[in-house]
This record gives sequence, structure tokens and C-alpha cells, in this order.
Amino acid sequence: KHVYLQTLSGVLAAAVVVFMAASLSAGPLTVGSDQSVTFDTDAADYSGDFTGSGVIDNGIASFSFDSVDFQSGSTITLVGSNAIRFETTAGDFNLDTSLSAVPAASLTGVEGPNPGATGIIGGYDGGDSADWSIEDTVDRRATVTEGAGPGGGGRNVYQNNSGAGGGFGGAGGGGHGTRDGGGEPYNDELLSDGLQGGSGGGGSKGSDTNSRWPSGGGAGGGAIQVVSAGEIILGADGLIDVTGGASGDSWMTGGGGSGGAIWLQGGSISLADGASLIADGGKGGDSVDGDDELYGQAAGGGGGGGRILLDAASLLLDGDAQSFGFLDSNYFLSAQGGLGGTNSRTDEARRGDPGFDGTIYYIPEPSTLVLLSLGSLLLMKRRRI
Repeated sequence: KHVYLQTLSGVLAAAVVVFMAASLSAGPLTVGSDQSVTFDTDAADYSGDFTGSGVIDNGIASFSFDSVDFQSGSTITLVGSNAIRFETTAGDFNLDTSLSAVPAASLTGVEGPNPGATGIIGGYDGGDSADWSIEDTVDRRATVTEGAGPGGGGRNVYQNNSGAGGGFGGAGGGGHGTRDGGGEPYNDELLSDGLQGGSGGGGSKGSDTNSRWPSGGGAGGGAIQVVSAGEIILGADGLIDVTGGASGDSWMTGGGGSGGAIWLQGGSISLADGASLIADGGKGGDSVDGDDELYGQAAGGGGGGGRILLDAASLLLDGDAQSFGFLDSNYFLSAQGGLGGTNSRTDEARRGDPGFDGTIYYIPEPSTLVLLSLGSLLLMKRRRI
């Protein structure tokens, strides 16, 4: 049993308890260039060039190894609905390839059911938009749902309006007709309620009088945790991406899903130049068909940014201790709110609102909590003098 505790000002602020039988530690795992492994969080197993199993507890699939080395050129695929935790019990966790828990966008509206996108790796589903195979207007409205999850984006059941973005680290943005419907933040910067994914964007009604079919809400980004007995090292090709899913473009659209969670716990965390951690909110759907005088006017709200938590005694970039600078681009760490959907007309009022930025926190020692950024962050080498 490994117990990880984080205190803040002498008060217990977060506790993550990982139960992992020693017999389940699978020795070292090295996935080389041109090799591939798929981790299935529903079956709690992995397959490909290497095979083995993990355990599922409370919606999290955990995989334990002595050490992990995902080398540049390797392909690591994450599938399933449960969140994922990697644990190394004796050595380092090295990542020089991509770990992605980004859901696919919802589909463009059709004359039939318009479901929200499906969440993966702990992310919640997007809200359903109206089922246009149902003729009765009241019954059709009843098929529109909010995004799933604690911060699910609001739905809109009135014609010519759109869904709102999901929330997590930041609130979701309102859509046209759902300005106050953005999903609320939940959990906290320490992830005290445990590992959770992002919430889905809300669904949309569409038009009552014309065949203007709405796209469903985007799904929330997934949740990835790494707990290492040694270092956590991201190489130049190292990427962990839990961006929220977008709502598909259509006449009326859903909201974007919120960004998910990245939680790294180790003796130290080292990022090479080019490594990235991304937990951005998903984009609200763009409203199209702008040549129509009445329609093409309901764009969805963007999803809120997710949460990134770094828990280590030191944070290094290319081996040097870091100072922190904030720039608009070329960031290493990002939990920005997703963009609101655009409208092909010029009416600004009918565009979606962007989601609010999420959180990026670093815990350098047990009694200290450092806010690195709300939104995006560029880690910069400390200048030697």
C-alpha cells in the first residue's frame, strides 16, 4: 500500500491512497521506437507488443510497473471510459511520446438523433441535442440534455439557440440563449476529491419550424495520473493531452467539453524543451449556413479549462531549476478555456462565449502550494549570471 498525503498550513488538504498489491507490479516496461501498446481502462489490461493487466478501483484503472520508459517513436493508445493511473514502484517514469485522452468532436446535426460526444478515460459525455426523428415539438425538446458530469454545460430547449460549455478548473462559456448556463468549476486545485475528468457541453434544440438540425455537446477531457517512486521525465516529444472535446459545426450547436485533469506526483518532475501538458477546454460548435436570414445564428459556448497539478520536490527544465514566465504562445503547460463558437453572420451577440481558464498548480514541498497560472504557462530557463 502506498499512501500519498499533501498538507497545506498544517491542515490535511488532499490524500490519494493507491492500493496496489506487490504481485501486480509488472516489472519494468520499455516501449521502444516503432512499438505500440494499447491500455484499455475498461478491461484493465494492455496489449500490443507487450501484454499485462492492472486493477480498477472507483472508476480508475491503475497500472503498476517497476519503471516505465515510453520512448520517442512509440505509440501509446488509451481507450475505455475509466480514468487512468500509471505507477512506478522502484524507478522513473519516462515519457517521450504522446498520451492522449482527447475525445472526438460531436457530429454535425442530422435529421434524426443528435447525441453528444462520448467521453473517454474518465471524461464525461456531451449533452444530447434534439432528436429530429420525433415530430412532436414538446417531445423533441425532451430529448435535449445538459452535459454529463459535475460541471455539465446547460442545455437549450428553445429554437435557434445553442448549448453552453462544460466546467471543471474554470467555468464553461455560455452559448447563444444560454449565457448563464456555463458549467461550474468543481473539485479544487489540489484535486482533493480525487482524480476526475472534464464535464460535457450542453445540447441544443435547433429550430421548431425549419429543418435546422443541431450538433450535440462536446465531451469532457480525460484524466491521467502518474505516481512515480523516482523521477517523472518528459522528453522533447513528451506530451500529455486531456483537451476537452469540441461540439461539431452545424446550424445550431452544442457547447464544448471542459478540459480534463493531469496529476503528476514524483520525487522530481523534469520537462525537456518541447514537452507539453495540455488541459484546454473544448471549442463550442460554429454556427454555419449564414446566408439564411433567420438561421445559422446559434453558436455554442467553449468548455472551461481543466486542472494540472504537479506534486514534486523539484521542477526542472533541461536539468535546471525554473523561474516562471507567462507568454501567449509556445507554452509548455496549458489549461486555457475553450473558444466560443463563431457565427458565419456578423451578429456578435449570437456567438458563443469562451470558457474560463483552468488551474495549474505546483506543490514543491508539503506545506507550500504555488499557483503557476490560470490559463497558459511557459516554463523558462533561469538565466545564469
